[in-house]
Amino acid sequence: MSLRWRLFATYFLLLVVTLVVIVGALLVFISSRPEPPLTSYQQLASVARLILDEVVPGVTGRLALAQLMQVAEDNDTRILIVDSAESTVQFDTAGLIEQGTSINLERDPTYRLDTRFAALKLAEGYFGSFIDPATGAEWLYIGLRTRVRDFTAVLAEIRSTRTLNDALAEFGVSLAGPLIQSAVIGMVFAFLLAAVMSRQISKPLASVAAPPSR
Repeated sequence: MSLRWRLFATYFLLLVVTLVVIVGALLVFISSRPEPPLTSYQQLASVARLILDEVVPGVTGRLALAQLMQVAEDNDTRILIVDSAESTVQFDTAGLIEQGTSINLERDPTYRLDTRFAALKLAEGYFGSFIDPATGAEWLYIGLRTRVRDFTAVLAEIRSTRTLNDALAEFGVSLAGPLIQSAVIGMVFAFLLAAVMSRQISKPLASVAAPPSR
């Protein structure tokens, strides 16, 4: 086997192994990373629009707790009313947290409410998570801080235990085509790169190794 072909085989194998290692590491990271909260935030935002459109406009002096109970039940969502000044729960549609219990609402600055909420007369709206003091479970939430007695309406959904790998598995059939195409493109690129590199290096090495002319 000539020097050029040996160099080509070495570079091609090295590039293929590198690609395999990258893909393997990516799969390991995906399998251990939790699913991003964006889907939950979007679902909670749609319920928040419903509350702001149908519940809050009819409130006179206090939030309509009965209506909130119905909205929570219809949308499989948990709603808490939190005293913003004291960070204490005043109402919980799930009935798990007693009135006056302190709660720590951690904010998530990564996600923001879309511009459609800007026209709604809210003092503040934000995403985040909290640990349920009654059960210890982690919940994702969208907080709507109203102008009524400085209360925050917290729409919550328990955090999914799914990983990114679980989420991607749902799209396995759809992703198979693009993944195969990407693999083929990667192999072609590795083949071409190995050919170019082996050619560029083998020429000067061959000239050095060639016997001097008499």
